[in-house]
Amino acid sequence: MKRVGALGGLICGSLGLLACGKGFGTSRLAELESGNAAAVVSAVTAMNAGLDENGGGASPISDEPACATSLRLQPCANQVRQKTYSDCALPDAGVRVSGTAVLQYVDRQNPACDLGQGPAGLGPAIANEESVWSAELSFTRTSGGELKVATRAHRDFRGINFSGGIRLTSTGAVGEYRLDVFGVRRSWVRDGKTVVDVSTQSVAPLEVVQGLARGIREIRRGTLEVSHNLARTVVRLSPSDLLWGSATCCHPTSGTMAIEYLEGRTGRATLEFQGCGRAVLKSTDPQVPDETITLADCK
Repeated sequence: MKRVGALGGLICGSLGLLACGKGFGTSRLAELESGNAAAVVSAVTAMNAGLDENGGGASPISDEPACATSLRLQPCANQVRQKTYSDCALPDAGVRVSGTAVLQYVDRQNPACDLGQGPAGLGPAIANEESVWSAELSFTRTSGGELKVATRAHRDFRGINFSGGIRLTSTGAVGEYRLDVFGVRRSWVRDGKTVVDVSTQSVAPLEVVQGLARGIREIRRGTLEVSHNLARTVVRLSPSDLLWGSATCCHPTSGTMAIEYLEGRTGRATLEFQGCGRAVLKSTDPQVPDETITLADCK
């Protein structure tokens, strides 16, 4: 299995069951993206964007360096790293990529583009070093359809403002960070029609421990909120001891997420991660059967 870097993980994670798995028709796509799988994909993608691009991802794809080179490997200029993708191809995913991704640093100790703790995030601790990930990206499937990922300010269907971007802040303790998702929007366009429109933000900061690298990093607590703007539903997901236990997998491999349905439906559930790309959703309602959620392969 070929390993993918931060962009590869973002693509597979963002497209969820679409780009890196089997294709679906428009009706099936809308069904998937308005359900539990979409909320989980949106939450994991947002967390990965903030963590992988700061050094926690796997190695870039060697045979497609123009498309897959990590943002963190770009030159540092005025505390900014920037990567522009010009219709480059990721053949394994059947996707062409265009757009720009940016890491803006606030480094209070020196003008370097890092958080002061090295690529794995386990070096000497410096408090309040920050990076903000922002992007305007387009992923076009060769089989049809386009996914757009954007962090510019927007409002969800409730009129709530999503200010844009993902901020990672060092706390001053070795390997510990705070992740704030101000706003990430994923929209899927097929045959000229938007069939998916999902906004994600954090409503309580995500507490990251054990560094940034896959294989060791963990999110102890926090809460993400996912708005499905066409289905007009809202889901809150609160990680607990969520561990990325494999260096070659972009998904959590153990831990849980408490899920609360706020609009469009009611109820609560617990999501248990059981290895790379597999999770089981267990409702608090004994009449509701368990649901297995399979995330796209991104090893």
